[in-house]
Amino acid sequence: MLAFFVVVAVSFGAAATNLTGLVGNYLVAQRTREDTQAAEGLASAVAPLFETTASEELNELLTQSAESLNGRLLVLDADGKAQFDSFNQLCGTRIGVSEVVRVVTGETNAAYGMHRPGRETVARMSGEKDADYVAYCAREINGSGGR
Repeated sequence: MLAFFVVVAVSFGAAATNLTGLVGNYLVAQRTREDTQAAEGLASAVAPLFETTASEELNELLTQSAESLNGRLLVLDADGKAQFDSFNQLCGTRIGVSEVVRVVTGETNAAYGMHRPGRETVARMSGEKDADYVAYCAREINGSGGR
């Protein structure tokens, strides 16, 4: 009887571990898709505002978008320096995150990645106090004048 309970317990443990992994992978993939689609839509929405240099409208759209995305939004120039930061902390600072570098150098037009730099860095970058990771979604902005 004891052997039966041990076999059942081990089976349930293995099934629970596999199910937890599958659900976790699904949720990460879903969040990646959502963030990538949001960045693509935002890049399309702000491109015309860059061309007309409508700075007040641009700042308002970026600020509202950062709030609705529940995240931090940075707009970088061709050198990777932040020209807009929804947290108002990194303007003029070069962002060296690998996803940003790949987009700025033209290697790709979009990149997404998750990093675990430690809770202090995550709190500083995202504003989340108890998070273990920070995700970066970089997307180029294209207009009639180019990137």
